[in-house]
Amino acid sequence: MSQHPFPLNLTLNQTIGRDPLEVSPETPVIQVLQLMSQIHPDRKIASPSSYALVSQERQLLGIVTERDFVCLAATGKPLAGMTVAEMMSSPAIALKETDYQDVSSILNLFEQHQISHLPVVDDRNQLLGAITLETLRRKLPIVHLLKLRRVRDAMSDRVIYAPPTASILQLAQLMAHHQTSYIAIAQTATDGTVYPIGMIAERDIVQTQALRWDLTQITAQTLIDHPPRFLHPEESLWAACNLMQQHQIRRCPILENRQELRGIPTQHELFPHLNPAELNQTVTALQQRLEEKTAQCDRLQQALEACKRRYQNSQLRLQEVLNSVQAAIIRIRLLNPQSWQAEYYSVGCEQVYSYTAEEFTTDPTLWSSHIHPEDLQTVVLPALEGLCQHPSNSGTLQLEYRFLHRDQTWHWISETVTFNWDATAHCWMLTSVGLDVTDRKQVETALRHSETRFRTIFADAPTGMVLSTPQGQIVQANQSLCQMLECRESDLQGRSLQDIVAPEDWLQDCHRTEQLLAQELSSYRLEKRLIKQNGETIWVSLTAGLLQDPIQGTLYKLGMYENITERRTVERIKDQMISVVSHELRTPLSSIRGSLGLLATGQLGTLNPDGQELLNIAVAEAQRLTRLVNDILDLERLKSGQIHLIKNPHRVTQLIARAVESVRSLFSKTQVGIEVSAVPEEIWVDGDRIIQALTNLLGNAIKFSPPQTTITIRVQRVESHFAQRERDDRVACDLAPFCSCSLLSASLPFMLFCISDRGRGIPVEKLSTIFEPFEQVDLADSHQKDGSGLGLAICKSIIHRHGGEIWVASTVGRGSHFFFTLPLAQTDE
Repeated sequence: MSQHPFPLNLTLNQTIGRDPLEVSPETPVIQVLQLMSQIHPDRKIASPSSYALVSQERQLLGIVTERDFVCLAATGKPLAGMTVAEMMSSPAIALKETDYQDVSSILNLFEQHQISHLPVVDDRNQLLGAITLETLRRKLPIVHLLKLRRVRDAMSDRVIYAPPTASILQLAQLMAHHQTSYIAIAQTATDGTVYPIGMIAERDIVQTQALRWDLTQITAQTLIDHPPRFLHPEESLWAACNLMQQHQIRRCPILENRQELRGIPTQHELFPHLNPAELNQTVTALQQRLEEKTAQCDRLQQALEACKRRYQNSQLRLQEVLNSVQAAIIRIRLLNPQSWQAEYYSVGCEQVYSYTAEEFTTDPTLWSSHIHPEDLQTVVLPALEGLCQHPSNSGTLQLEYRFLHRDQTWHWISETVTFNWDATAHCWMLTSVGLDVTDRKQVETALRHSETRFRTIFADAPTGMVLSTPQGQIVQANQSLCQMLECRESDLQGRSLQDIVAPEDWLQDCHRTEQLLAQELSSYRLEKRLIKQNGETIWVSLTAGLLQDPIQGTLYKLGMYENITERRTVERIKDQMISVVSHELRTPLSSIRGSLGLLATGQLGTLNPDGQELLNIAVAEAQRLTRLVNDILDLERLKSGQIHLIKNPHRVTQLIARAVESVRSLFSKTQVGIEVSAVPEEIWVDGDRIIQALTNLLGNAIKFSPPQTTITIRVQRVESHFAQRERDDRVACDLAPFCSCSLLSASLPFMLFCISDRGRGIPVEKLSTIFEPFEQVDLADSHQKDGSGLGLAICKSIIHRHGGEIWVASTVGRGSHFFFTLPLAQTDE
């Protein structure tokens, strides 16, 4: 806190009056009276003096005051011929220049000796000047002290009264007797209440003497002020001082209830009431208060500056936002539906309307003249008319209309208008935020057309189609499905899919739907039975996926049903026939192969070379036919479930090693290499059957690989259907085919196997049927490559029995990549 000089620490030069009224001892009393009353021609001072210093050659001899003249008047002595030396107070109480300390010491002397004037002399008693209460009042900054104190704190209830008829001599005698400087002129009511009508002070008596009036003949009524001045006890001392100074008076009566006299404060009494200790404490408190207020003002100023900077920054940010947002913001004053005035256009107007804010400001009709005439009459003007008749004083409305751009193309504009009534301006204030929604309108139109096409395709599709909720509630079914189930669409509307699905197939369908919702599958395909209206069952092939309404976001399940009842019947008959034929052929084939083998040993005789060659051919064909029959029987048993899988935990690397070992002789014979990259994880499988599938796939890869090439086996763990694409061109073991494959129904997580070769590849038209029985790329392969066409079908059955999927990706001339998946979790068959 900064230090301020203590207000009472004034120097002597600041407090002393250097030009007091000074007279010699021989000066006549009448002349002194005239000098003090400002009626002597030699008087040069601008105001009356309440004292005179008596000196001889600057040596202080004494002092006379107004009170001395009042006491002299009270004696009745004549003033003619009397000198001031005869009535002066001598020796006078004086202050030596070297004894001065501070103003508080002066105030102590005033109070101690009950004086109001203090001459100041040097060490040789040479007169330097005088200190009075008046000089202190002018020098001391006690404005705040006087403002803080009330008149009641300084007033004296010791009041001497006299009637208006009392003579001036009687008043002087009362002053001398009671040692007071004033007499209250008052009237007393019958109830004893005193009503003051004026004041007579020492100065009034001194001036009367100076005018040489007869003090016995002049009454108090003659000298009192008209009108008299009064104070209230609750007024401040500062107000009292101002009143006394304004009217050149030294005292003022205090009235309560506007009539009753309570006391009379004087200028002399104001200072004794303010003792030095209290002055010191009060001034210190005021200084501290001033410093606190100053600091508070500084803080407020800093806060104001900070607020101003924040406001300016906010304005800049707001303008930046308005300039950067891709929307047109317009502030409009709407007088009536046909008359409006725009007050603000944002920079975004150019992006939305293709015209700048300056162009809109220059041409007030630019906006309305470029609105499509139809939209202006049917959308914009009716909206403005409705706004003007709005029952409330505020609200919002939405507009969509076409606006002609600068390039003469129509663009759709969507505006959100916020409005409120300005009672001062008697108009509506509108804030419009406009967006160019042409692209959205085009998308909506395309969606409507797409929906129309979808409904047409849905209704006219030759396959049965059902749109349902993910929970199975039927929303819509097409005519083909109704014909398939021999019912009407109304019979299916609102029913559950569970009502038309065979109970033994429903749980599998629910499980696949859960996988769709969990985004584990993008679609699935399965074969199941549906129940017709008459209770009969039919076999269908279901392909299902999820659809989402692009506008409302509602999720639906779309199922496409193909009636495969006849195909299943034919397949069953075919499988039965093959099974019977295979069983019937197996016994004679065994005999034939045994007989031919016995002949080939030469134990029954030796054949000529031609006969031996024919015999060897017959043995090879018998062996091939035996393998074919065995493969047919294995495939039949796998499909019918007659082969029970014995599942145990197996390491992937061990399964691959055993499969490679079983075909190692083929690798050596064909000069084809092998490269394996597999994770050392365990899977829960029937080890022998998985080795059989791997052996079949490796055997095919070896058969169709050119010499000096390499077959690769890659195995990786998959947590998501969208795994990272491998960057190794030599091993195309990426998941792109898997993610786009229609057989994408493997449960996560799973192990992904990939067997790749550099052979001739598989044509695109064969990819979808290559895993069917007896399907081969080239019919000649059955003889040239010693294949039956059942190896891949057996692989498919084994993998499906394990809950996995199998497929192929191939490019003619570059090789093939066979993929299959096996779930990591333990699963039942």
